[in-house]
Amino acid sequence: MIEPFWGEFLVSPVPLELSFDVCSHACLYCFSRLNQPKRRVDLQALMRQLAEYPERRGYSARLLQAGYPVCVSNRTDAFSKNNYRKALPILRVMTDLGIPIQFQTKGGYGIEEALEFLQPAVWYVSISTMDDDLSKRVEPGAPPPSERLALMRRLRDAGHYVILGFNPCVYEWQPDPEPLLRAAKDAGALGAWVELLHFNRRQAARLSKRARAVLGEEVIRRAKRRKPDETDWRAFHNARDVAQALGLEVYSMGQPNNSGFWDVFRHVYPVTFPTLQDLINYCHDTRTNVVRFREFLDLVGDQLPDGVLPIDSYLGATAHQLWRTGHVPAQMSFSRLLEMVWGDPRIKQCPARTWAFAYLGEDRPGGDGWVQYVDEDQMPLLVFDDNGEQRLWYTAEVG
Repeated sequence: MIEPFWGEFLVSPVPLELSFDVCSHACLYCFSRLNQPKRRVDLQALMRQLAEYPERRGYSARLLQAGYPVCVSNRTDAFSKNNYRKALPILRVMTDLGIPIQFQTKGGYGIEEALEFLQPAVWYVSISTMDDDLSKRVEPGAPPPSERLALMRRLRDAGHYVILGFNPCVYEWQPDPEPLLRAAKDAGALGAWVELLHFNRRQAARLSKRARAVLGEEVIRRAKRRKPDETDWRAFHNARDVAQALGLEVYSMGQPNNSGFWDVFRHVYPVTFPTLQDLINYCHDTRTNVVRFREFLDLVGDQLPDGVLPIDSYLGATAHQLWRTGHVPAQMSFSRLLEMVWGDPRIKQCPARTWAFAYLGEDRPGGDGWVQYVDEDQMPLLVFDDNGEQRLWYTAEVG
């Protein structure tokens, strides 16, 4: 089914997602395979959804009616050997209905057929190493990196737009990031999304013996850490620095730098969701140091649907601690959701959880502790920090 992209609110400007069966690319590190190893798509239900969405009243239907794009897909690859025959007719129907599509893929089967009817789209093509042999071990069913670079060139020549997913960025897989990033740039990539490998405890426990042997216990140990160790931190920042030096627009979740990474999405798709990067760019452009919630709402609010909607799962997907309190309303407006995101650091999308922002306050004399500053609407004030020091609280110097 086409579903809201619950976990990517304020991260990606694409608010809908469609995934097929767990894919035969069989990447050993795949979060979706570890979370849902038996995932299956209900094609009949999906076809009914597409046939009926103009008259439906649900939240997904409302987003489709408004013309927001659909990511195909975050969890499985539509062009894997076991998925492409199912995906092609669905993609054709979506195109005929005028539903915009954005792709995340490692390539595979059926892309030439799809290019015969697809409208220009943004394609996120992920490559984690230039070593075809290593890729065969880590991503056994996926095309080798050399073929993915050829896919980038083919997409560019066909009038589509390409970004690189250097995700995961693992030092052992690509010690020098420049050859990969330069090859992607030469193949037509406009930007690079760089992230480290991460496993939560449940995902790490579900890794097979073969996966553990191929990935290596040291890589797995580092991927389980909540904060990157020095090896990963150096590799991550080196990759970002090289990408920027090559002229690629760079994105990593929570980054503090000005970036046009999402600009191509706004160019291709007529309506999109806002991202926290919009606020970061605003602070750079206006040289704003202290930010009020009202500025944020004015900046992003008109990109979101109006009315009271069943959007509590944006918090259910990313703020389990808050969700368990039972204080999240099942239906709310987006302005209310943004208020909660702004003010509660238990929520993953909270700006104060990123490298770029921290809550503002002061240490009161006499042992009265730290006091948070609020604005005229009693909303927390945030400090913008383009140096990217990851901290939740910022203490003002007061006389």
